[in-house]
Amino acid sequence: VVELVGAPGSGKSSVAVAIGGLPGVVVVKDHRRSDLPVLIWSAVTAGRVLFASPPHGVSRRRWIAWVGRCRAAHRIVRRRLAAGAQVVVLDQGPAYTLGRMVESASRDAAVARWHRARTVEVGRLLDAVVVLDGDTKLLAARLRSRPKRHRADELEAATAASYLDGERTMARTIATSLASEGVMVVYLDAARSLAENVAVIEAVLHTDQTSIREDGGAE
Repeated sequence: VVELVGAPGSGKSSVAVAIGGLPGVVVVKDHRRSDLPVLIWSAVTAGRVLFASPPHGVSRRRWIAWVGRCRAAHRIVRRRLAAGAQVVVLDQGPAYTLGRMVESASRDAAVARWHRARTVEVGRLLDAVVVLDGDTKLLAARLRSRPKRHRADELEAATAASYLDGERTMARTIATSLASEGVMVVYLDAARSLAENVAVIEAVLHTDQTSIREDGGAE
């Protein structure tokens, strides 16, 4: 079970599509209709954390969806594996979501305890986290050049750079937290070609953890 994280423009979607075509690999990003009951149940049974203050600019509805996603992740992954998947790749999964929730955890003790418990659970769920990262200028240029719209497109250059720096930090922070739980973390350079980065991920999927170098390459 692997999750992809990284700032906008780092190539997560392209990588997810590419590895989703590999034999035995199932990518989970947009949940299926059949996942809704477990997502809803996971949210409504979460207790007081549902009523905590979301991060600035985040709606209550999105916050509830985040809570459900974090708590339901292991059940949804288990369903995909039971259906025949050999590898489940999460795009905007629980690690990404926990990164988004750090702000609320930093100012609410109850959310902090909940966040810590979910981090431990996600650490048990994931075999690896793949962090796609790159120079902020490169990421900004990619966002401006692609047809898919992003909220950073509306920001002035300096503000957009600050936003992307924050996104990069968030991805690295949650990856570090999961590494402390024993999850293998592989960093990929967004400046590399898609084929190069997919080859590294294939190595992660098929090679023992001890054979992955710290620079993201495979021995």
